[in-house]
Amino acid sequence: MSLELDSAPILIRMSGIKNMKTFLTSTVPKGQLLQCTIRRQKSGLDIFRPRYDLHLSEECSLLMSAKKKGGTSANYYFSLSKEEFEDPSPNYLGRVKGNFTGSFFTLLDEGCNPDKEPQGKLKRRVIGSVHF
Repeated sequence: MSLELDSAPILIRMSGIKNMKTFLTSTVPKGQLLQCTIRRQKSGLDIFRPRYDLHLSEECSLLMSAKKKGGTSANYYFSLSKEEFEDPSPNYLGRVKGNFTGSFFTLLDEGCNPDKEPQGKLKRRVIGSVHF
């Protein structure tokens, strides 16, 4: 499948983003291009649980960070901050949950576990999946 555009795509700039959380949880507008760079940060005690920072390629502006949680599982938590990865932080975006073999990943929003749902909080939703 090839993508054909009528004209060159418009690169998204930080100055055009009004609400970062809304921007990161929405699709890229048609005819626009989001070009990003992922940087792996590993040092000290985080060598086994590195943090990944997503930046706009042209401006080096931080969009969000991801950090692996737990021991051997492939669970990554996403945040607008480099430090706050736990729910109920206002910077928490959701998580990616992988299977044991790393061949299937599920993307979940910031809602809570349906089995442990506190009163008044929305259940988490599956917003995507990746199969290898």
